[in-house]
Amino acid sequence: MVSQPTTQQLVAGLSPYRLFHSKDLDETRSNVGRIFKPHVLGICGKSQRLDARMDHLAIGGISLNRLHYGANVSIEPECLDDFLLVQMPVSGSAQIQCGPRKILSTPSRASIVTPSLPLHM
Repeated sequence: MVSQPTTQQLVAGLSPYRLFHSKDLDETRSNVGRIFKPHVLGICGKSQRLDARMDHLAIGGISLNRLHYGANVSIEPECLDDFLLVQMPVSGSAQIQCGPRKILSTPSRASIVTPSLPLHM
């Protein structure tokens, strides 16, 4: 019987596709914005320190991404418009508001964001 890889093992396979590693907020916002879309990015809490990295693998019309901020952040992209975002934290959680709905996405609970509704994470 073949065992299925864990989520951790799958995302570890993205390491060779490192797009950036930065502690600079503007550089992080710019790099992530080039892949997804321009957005407002903020650090939540004065004691938080950004240590962001992103791995990105494009396969045809989809992409697999691993994004780590190293701090609690707020992300305001407005509407995604032309792409569907399926998000699943590997660790921790993401509080997501898509239109009027609030979702807590965790390693055991993925979220799918409607591209036509305002988004706050």
